[in-house]
Amino acid sequence: MGTPSLLILTATISPPSGVPNLRRVNPSLRRLDYLEALSIYLRLPNEVADRIVFLENSGSDLSDLQELAKKEGQGKTVEFISFEGLDYPPEYGRAFGEFKMLDYGFMHSTLLQALGENDCFWKMTGRLKVFNLKQLIETAPPAYKLLMDFSRKPTQMVDLRLFSCSRVGYRHLFEGAYTAFREDLQKMSVEGYLYLQWVGKLGELGIVPRHRLQPKIGGVGGQHNVDYLGGINIAKYWIRVAARRFVPGLWI
Repeated sequence: MGTPSLLILTATISPPSGVPNLRRVNPSLRRLDYLEALSIYLRLPNEVADRIVFLENSGSDLSDLQELAKKEGQGKTVEFISFEGLDYPPEYGRAFGEFKMLDYGFMHSTLLQALGENDCFWKMTGRLKVFNLKQLIETAPPAYKLLMDFSRKPTQMVDLRLFSCSRVGYRHLFEGAYTAFREDLQKMSVEGYLYLQWVGKLGELGIVPRHRLQPKIGGVGGQHNVDYLGGINIAKYWIRVAARRFVPGLWI
């Protein structure tokens, strides 16, 4: 077991109206999503993850989440940051706001500022539950600038819901880049845009394009408002598990 990991959970409890492709908009439901997911990450063994930074960009009250961390934190260091970060037109898209929020976190978080250049963190969309995060951390390669799933089928894209990145990797690949993540200008998803930007130079950029295990991500997706492991989605998960094991170059 290596050095315990730092987790970053990104959150928007009260999204503005008019955000493209966002159906999970009720603040009360979203708050419950964050509470349920945070509880899962708090229960991870400290030798796997001992620090959590919870970043929230709608200026919402986080007292219930802070109380949960005190109750279930098992000695973890948990830092909460909430700020008014939605000062841009909603048509810019969610990725614009999320990476603007991450930049803010690196400027204001004590835990993030303490990371060494080659120290890696794991970032999750804070409402979602990565049920096998412990195994993903334990099977991660020993060194990388960015560890993120790339998919070729059915759509060429990267998965921004979950990734791991070194501090220097974040600086080179993401810091300040959110200004180019405007979906109203790109006319495509940021997930597709970054795939095209990076896929031809993975080694040069220090990117590992697949987790060694299929991430088991549950929780209600914002775009379709359905559980990632509900209904037909559980069958898709097991197909991806099998493909990653037996046809690893397929990237589905």
